[in-house]
Amino acid sequence: MIQQEDGNRHGPSFAIHRAIRARHPAGDQQPLVRSGQRLFFISEGLIKMPRKKTTSQALVPTGGTKTYAIAGKKIKATQIFHVPERHPASDGPWQQEPDKLAWVDAATGLPCTILRQEDGVLGGYTGVGEDHPLFGFEVDAVPGALGICPHGGLDYAAPCEDGPAEITICHPIIADRKRPGRGKNSDDGSAHQPLWWFGFQCDRNHDLVPGRPINANDLGAENGRIYRDIAYVYSQTCRLARLLKAAVDGTSDSNTQLDPASPPPVGLDPERRR
Repeated sequence: MIQQEDGNRHGPSFAIHRAIRARHPAGDQQPLVRSGQRLFFISEGLIKMPRKKTTSQALVPTGGTKTYAIAGKKIKATQIFHVPERHPASDGPWQQEPDKLAWVDAATGLPCTILRQEDGVLGGYTGVGEDHPLFGFEVDAVPGALGICPHGGLDYAAPCEDGPAEITICHPIIADRKRPGRGKNSDDGSAHQPLWWFGFQCDRNHDLVPGRPINANDLGAENGRIYRDIAYVYSQTCRLARLLKAAVDGTSDSNTQLDPASPPPVGLDPERRR
């Protein structure tokens, strides 16, 4: 394709186009050619713009793990991402936090993820496999008798998301189990096993949301808001994993004491979604 500045297909410039094209067959890209004050570009197809570079930073190699200290413990993180586009720009307790952290809960064997949302808050998520009795359940379908109520209640239930790893809720595939020539439906353990994720976000009325302007008339403003840091969200996500595991075992979570920073009881939380 020849791109022409003045669009005149019958003047002398068009004759120049034809002469250049005769010398350079289609597919032979050439630099800009100047004829008087007119510029031409020779190319077989449309100009391909360079891909926009992402500013996200992955701190764990694909398929690997990295020791990460959190809430007085050390876990083997399967994903750690810094995502400047989602990280709050203002000063606060979030400054040294990653924007995505993934691991496998040692107590239950369930994959867990903490992901920062677009408004700057963190959310916690736990995935269950197809053999779990709650696999495929929407939030409103989860029986209340199970007591699955992290940070005021579930507000998320969905399958693995497609998209960039740094901003999606999904578990990483272990790279060393992949084999050449195997597809998604291979039976050697390398295929992406579907999971159903349950989770919560720390954006309730009593939570401090970095990306939300403070309204003095909000009920939560009267008692003060708390930013739910990554250590708190980690503890709540681990508790969510225990509760989901208990739903399979037919037992109850023994660690039911209230966290000092936990949200108010259901009746006092005007933004509880369930």
